[in-house]
Amino acid sequence: PRRDRIPDPRELPLVDAIAITHGDNDHLNPHALARFDRHTPIILPACAEPRPYQVDLVAAVRFLGFTDVRELSDWQETMVGDVRVTALPFHGEDWGLELPKCTYVVSGPHGAVYLSADSAGMPELWPELRARFALDVAFMGVSGCAEPLVAPPRFGYGEFYALWLPHAR
Repeated sequence: PRRDRIPDPRELPLVDAIAITHGDNDHLNPHALARFDRHTPIILPACAEPRPYQVDLVAAVRFLGFTDVRELSDWQETMVGDVRVTALPFHGEDWGLELPKCTYVVSGPHGAVYLSADSAGMPELWPELRARFALDVAFMGVSGCAEPLVAPPRFGYGEFYALWLPHAR
C-alpha cells in the first residue's frame, strides 16, 4: 500500500476479533468498524452500572450490526480460537467520570502481548501482570498529555494537546 494515504482495513487479512478499550472516538470509531465483517467478535469493557454520560459501547457496536459482542470486566477472559484475551484495569481517560474501560493481554501459542491503549502508567499493576503472564511485547500508550513532548509535529494528537500545555514544558 502507498504510505501517503490512510490504510483501509479491507486490505488486511481476515481479522479474528476486535478489542475496544474505551469509548473515545479514536478507539471506538464507527467508520472504521463499519468496514469489518459483522460476525467478527467485538471484545469491550463491561459496564456494571450505566451512567447517562457514558457511551453505550454495546449498543454502538450492535447498531453497526455486530452479532458477537463480548463484555469483559477486569481479569475476565474470553477465547478467540486458541487465543485468550484477558481484560485488565485501565487508569485515566475518564476525566473523573465512571467510564467502562480496560486494557488487554492477548496470549496464544505464539506469545503474549499487553495492549495498554491510552491508559496512564499503572505501576501497581506490573507485579500482577508479571505473575500471571509471560509477556513477549507490551504496547504502552503515551498518556497524561505527554504526546507533544515526545511526538514529532503532525503526529497523532501531539499538536492537539500542545495548545493546552504550558510553553515551559
